[in-house]
Amino acid sequence: RPCTRVHSDAPRSQALRHGPGRSIASSATPARHAGMASFVSRRRSAVPLHWMVCVLLLQSCGRVAGFPASERVRLREKVREMFYHAYGGYMTHAFPHDELRPLSRSYTDSLIELGNAVRPTREGYAGVALTLIDSLDTLAVLGNASEFAWGVRWVGQHVTFDQDVDVSLFETNIRVLGGLLSAHLLAAGEVAGAEHLTVSGYDGGLLRLAADLGERFLTAFDPGAARGVCTLLPRAFVRLRGGLPRAAHQEQCTAGAGTLLLEMGMLSRLTADPRFESAALCALRVLWGKRSPLDLMGNSIDGKTGAWRNPAAGIGAGSDSFYEYLLKGYLVFGHADLFEMWNASYVAVNTHLRRGGWYGEAHMNKGGVEAAAYVDSLAAFWPALQVLAGDVADASALHSGYHALWRRFGSLPERFDLRRGRVADGSWADTYPLRPELAESCYALHRATRAEAGLHKQGGAHAWLRTRGGDEALRGNPGPGDAADGLGCDARYIAMGAEMVASIDSRMRVPAGFAALSSVQKGTHEDHMPSFFLAETLKYLFLLFDDQNFVNTHGGSLLFTTEGHLVPLSLRFSSPRSLRPRPPAPPAHPARADWTVSSFWGGGAAPAAAPVSVPSLVASALPAAEAVRGASARQLRAVASAAPGVAHADCLEMSCLRERAAEALTALRQLANAAMTCPVPTPKVTVV
Repeated sequence: RPCTRVHSDAPRSQALRHGPGRSIASSATPARHAGMASFVSRRRSAVPLHWMVCVLLLQSCGRVAGFPASERVRLREKVREMFYHAYGGYMTHAFPHDELRPLSRSYTDSLIELGNAVRPTREGYAGVALTLIDSLDTLAVLGNASEFAWGVRWVGQHVTFDQDVDVSLFETNIRVLGGLLSAHLLAAGEVAGAEHLTVSGYDGGLLRLAADLGERFLTAFDPGAARGVCTLLPRAFVRLRGGLPRAAHQEQCTAGAGTLLLEMGMLSRLTADPRFESAALCALRVLWGKRSPLDLMGNSIDGKTGAWRNPAAGIGAGSDSFYEYLLKGYLVFGHADLFEMWNASYVAVNTHLRRGGWYGEAHMNKGGVEAAAYVDSLAAFWPALQVLAGDVADASALHSGYHALWRRFGSLPERFDLRRGRVADGSWADTYPLRPELAESCYALHRATRAEAGLHKQGGAHAWLRTRGGDEALRGNPGPGDAADGLGCDARYIAMGAEMVASIDSRMRVPAGFAALSSVQKGTHEDHMPSFFLAETLKYLFLLFDDQNFVNTHGGSLLFTTEGHLVPLSLRFSSPRSLRPRPPAPPAHPARADWTVSSFWGGGAAPAAAPVSVPSLVASALPAAEAVRGASARQLRAVASAAPGVAHADCLEMSCLRERAAEALTALRQLANAAMTCPVPTPKVTVV
């Protein structure tokens, strides 16, 4: 992954369940699946406009054209069967340990190895059921409510993080914390369209477990980070029982320090404890302060001195999800400075790192890539991020190049040498560890470009795959985009996904699961099935073929973390109020309003106080109109949000924000004055 990339004494004996009372596998056989539980979708209100129109590209947008419905169903069911084959192998041979060794039909307690651990602490560690935690929400996406409910209950009752081991902060955050929070939201019935997956009697056990893990994470941060004051980046490794890690790594990669906000921010919003989000934001802002004058970020940095150890700027390994969390962090939480960071970064990457359709690497202080020399497999996520930003044409062209590589090798090598037209030197460059990035981008582009054009043009999708040679896209520009072949986009991306499914099933399937490739050229296997294969790769492929899945029908109200876990786009997460403990119910008297006066303008935590009368609000709560001239963007947005009917998400300049804040103050005064003669409730305003 970017920088490189609970206990039970016996395997689970009970059968895996598919739907109500249906057994899909015994403890002695891999899981095989036939059939599908029905999905129950309930419509909810539209997402507020300020989450950017580009997110709506991922919503369902009309009938699916260009691919026979029966073929889509067949592909969907094939991916479902592949998931249960992998999941069944893990549950039979590895559970409750971390990951499956499919060739030896054994397990590895790999959480302590992730992140390039030098000397993993193995004594007393027996795993935390990593693959189960990471794949819980995939079970939900597949509609298996009974197995999902079992997994939620088992994890809540058996997993513990009270272990004296060192783990990667980044990997544990995206796989474990993200998996727990996504499953919690689904189990609690808080995901739009997935109410049918609510777990009966669920008592919030996964959230309590997540909060316990978050507390342990805080020991890796600068002591003041939880209060939003820090000068140091977090350590790459965290010792779960506290104290310094045994083999303290000073080096931290850009993605490692910059890919914490979605999970830790969600934890803060769900627990009303701001420390986790403050720590992650503080680290991200410190990291951003290390950028070059070109707004480029290096690859790895000394966490203690703040000096760059590897100043190579790129979008692949070591940097990838840093960019992703700038944009997604803004979309989920609404921090205006994250949007500014994203815009500056995206412009810098396209200005200094893009050449000939590909993205290369350059010195962060110099830029100026002459030609992209290597293709990094982790950078195949970039088209999906471009789709989210609304840059669909460039995303399509870049994705074409990556898929050409897949067609050539039947998988995606870790690194390809463009100049020599072959896999790069080094045995690691020839591997394929079942990565999800290409499937993720294929799915995102399909959702963004679904077209009415039929497959029957030019012989259909299979004809497109036969006629469009893979090597053309590797000579300079990756490809001209969707329109070049005259096919509907729906046909194109479904056909690409179908080809990926066939390659994975034919080349990587083994009797006990799926095995990573130790050589994409020779087709040899490695004895490892990473948890993200179930959490991401198969999830994206399944969603590609399941148009009626709740993730697709409610796509405008959901995002994915970098590990493929679900994050709702919700006022619960974007409102500053969610970081404050919920106040007691206000008095019933309609002439009094529950305002947090002291925090309205200064941003501090408000002391407990009785509600104040409406007349006093005008005198003590509302700032003078001229005060907006010296306010920060954050304060201005908070004021604009407090007044009904005043939008501000379209404001990117301070002048626009000041105008909207002044408009909001006028509206709030009118409400307060009206309440003096005709009492009405007025909104509570809190600035964080």
